[in-house]
Amino acid sequence: MDQAAIAAGLGAATFTVTRDAAGAITQQAVEYALTKRTAVVLAIPYDLAALEAADEELPEPLAAAVSDDVDGGLGQVAACSPGRSGR
Repeated sequence: MDQAAIAAGLGAATFTVTRDAAGAITQQAVEYALTKRTAVVLAIPYDLAALEAADEELPEPLAAAVSDDVDGGLGQVAACSPGRSGR
């Protein structure tokens, strides 16, 4: 199954981690999702899933924290998180 093609068909970019840059690629995916305000797929190859990630120096995040909460949805999501009472 070509998961990247399926994700692209749905409008989501795919970021595939490597052992040497798992943190940096994950950070890129998060920044892309926040900047473009869209979904992303973080692909972890089967042969890497059980391995330790290599130590790497991560740069400072580029994307600003999400600060606009027009309809209050972010607070509602946080309130419904596991381990928290919703109301």
